[in-house]
Amino acid sequence: MKKAAYITFLLMLLCIFALTSCDSANTPPKDLEQQPTSGNSDSIPTEPPAVCQHTFGDWLSVKQANCKEDGKRTRTCSKCSETEEESIPKNDAHTPVTVPAVPATCKAAGLTEGSRCALCGKVFVAQTPTEILEHNYVDNLCKCGAYKDSQGLEFTKSGNRYILSGIGDCQDSRIVVPATYNGAPVTKIAENAFASNNSFREIILPSSITEIGAKAFSYCKGLKSIKIPSGVKYLERETFVGCTALESVVLSGEIIQILESCFASCTSLKQINLPKTLLKIREYAFYNCYSLEEIALPSSLNEIQQFAFLDCTSLTFRYLGMKWQFKQITKGFDWSCNTASCLVSCYDGEFDIFYD
Repeated sequence: MKKAAYITFLLMLLCIFALTSCDSANTPPKDLEQQPTSGNSDSIPTEPPAVCQHTFGDWLSVKQANCKEDGKRTRTCSKCSETEEESIPKNDAHTPVTVPAVPATCKAAGLTEGSRCALCGKVFVAQTPTEILEHNYVDNLCKCGAYKDSQGLEFTKSGNRYILSGIGDCQDSRIVVPATYNGAPVTKIAENAFASNNSFREIILPSSITEIGAKAFSYCKGLKSIKIPSGVKYLERETFVGCTALESVVLSGEIIQILESCFASCTSLKQINLPKTLLKIREYAFYNCYSLEEIALPSSLNEIQQFAFLDCTSLTFRYLGMKWQFKQITKGFDWSCNTASCLVSCYDGEFDIFYD
């Protein structure tokens, strides 16, 4: 009897559990119960967000308009902070700047002061040219580097050219030889043209000169510097003999020969460039140039005659070539007698003159 009652009790509990589970399965979750179902006419509608009735502040300029570009300005709503932007059309707000005047010189015309817009380049005041200035010569030389031809020199006509034959009435300390005279070229300095004249210290020769006669400047004891034009190929005998003040000589790249005693007793001469075209140095060419310190002998040289550098007591030699090339040069008796060194510096070492 007790066993039957126990079984009955268990069956009742199972029935109650089964009924409870079915009820739970048919009951929707609470969160789902609260959500309206689409299509259900009984669901609660959602209200749309409210539209801001903007209250904008004042316009603020972000970029100024000018004559070249549009500007930009913005303003902001005090409620929602929304910003709106608009363009400011470009205008005639130019930015004028001064264009400085350009002073005239003796080489070029100048310009007056002007003005223009720094942004768009519009010209307000145009610059106008001013006249070129006159040269301001001091001792026949302008500060721009231009030379003024000397007056009073003597010329002799030879065919369709002129030869400068003498100093004439010229008193210039810097003599500037003109390239033309009476419309014809000046091509030669005559023999003895300036011999023994001590009144000038410099002479400027034009490129039209192709010949310089023997003794043309001999014993011009005031002459300090000269540049030989490129058309000259020979320096004649005794051209500068006894020019004791001569310090600087610039030879053109066309010189082929330096003849007898050309620079003899130029006791102030310290340096001279020998061009790469030079073939011969004749006897006594640099005799007694005791201030001459160094000379570079070009590899084109094929003959140095006797006593060419006699008594150049401060002189040392450089040869622009190799020792075997220097050995092949024809050399006269005592060509380097009484120079400062018996060694010639070559590209591949020193050459001893006494063992030539």
